[in-house]
Amino acid sequence: MIPHYELHYVAKYGGIPATGQVAARVDTPDFVYQTELEAEGLEDIKFTAREWPRWAWPGGYPLYYMTADGGCLCVECANQNQQTFDKDAEKDWQIVAMDVNYEDHDLYCDHCNEQIEAAYE
Repeated sequence: MIPHYELHYVAKYGGIPATGQVAARVDTPDFVYQTELEAEGLEDIKFTAREWPRWAWPGGYPLYYMTADGGCLCVECANQNQQTFDKDAEKDWQIVAMDVNYEDHDLYCDHCNEQIEAAYE
């Protein structure tokens, strides 16, 4: 599954301050989302944060992230290192895919070595 992250923003809608987020794919530049938000009537858009989602929607299944070197990261480690959003990052941080951990109880984060939660026992 192509990874997507939550791109948080602040803006104005008719002069009134507004905040929100969009699901942004890693292979799509931010200006595309800015253009879409402007088409919806928002102005003075500033992107404030990027965050990898913890749960799949719909379903609420736990997610983990695969890196270009074949490793996997838990959500906490993926969000702690901003390199994970960069297409030119080192291969051990560059996220190329995300997936749900349905039943693998032996899946551990390659950075912090914490067990990645499985959806089913």
